[in-house]
Amino acid sequence: ANIIGSAVFPRFTAFVAMADRAGLARVYRKSIDLVAVALIPTGVILVVFAREFVFAWTGSPATAQAVAPAAALLVAGQLLQGMALVPYYLGLAHGSVRLNLRLGIASIVVITPVLLYLIARHGIIGAGVSWLILNICSLPINMYFFHKWFLPGELSRCLRSLWLSSVTAIPCVLVARWLAPETSSRLLVLLYLALVWSIAVAASAIAVPGTRALARENVLSLLGVARAR
Repeated sequence: ANIIGSAVFPRFTAFVAMADRAGLARVYRKSIDLVAVALIPTGVILVVFAREFVFAWTGSPATAQAVAPAAALLVAGQLLQGMALVPYYLGLAHGSVRLNLRLGIASIVVITPVLLYLIARHGIIGAGVSWLILNICSLPINMYFFHKWFLPGELSRCLRSLWLSSVTAIPCVLVARWLAPETSSRLLVLLYLALVWSIAVAASAIAVPGTRALARENVLSLLGVARAR
């Protein structure tokens, strides 16, 4: 999501400078659709298969078993934060940082004591829980105010893309979790996860109207080139 946000930020800034709201909305919709398709399936797989990813990385089943719950919580929090990155860049293109400053101050005042308490009681699991809580609380605020201030009327479409990707990717990943083979091969684990990721991303791309339309346009364009030859 950060890569997509960084890529579209200059275009956001250009459209804001030209006061071209239609162009801004068009690029914003495409970037949200790309985030929905790229981020959500990836994040869900990392959460659901956290133990497998840690095992593939470290080669240690014991480490994977110990670290996986905290890793899943941290990734889940990061996934929620990633959903708000494009709206954040939208606000940044308008020169607005006030909401992030207020949320930052609020998180220091409210979340820091919770973080310290949870870490003291539950260790790294507590850190993961506090990070997840922070993003659960901040995501709705970011989504609502960035859209209200800078692109009124776009919130429902943004949420629809994120929702369609979620309800498509999550069942794919859960079925894959149920069908996952038991293996001690790190290579086979990575190959299986790559297959699951490909299926989840493809399903999300079909479900999200913007990426589905983009894929159809590309296919038609390729067919037109082939016929011309």
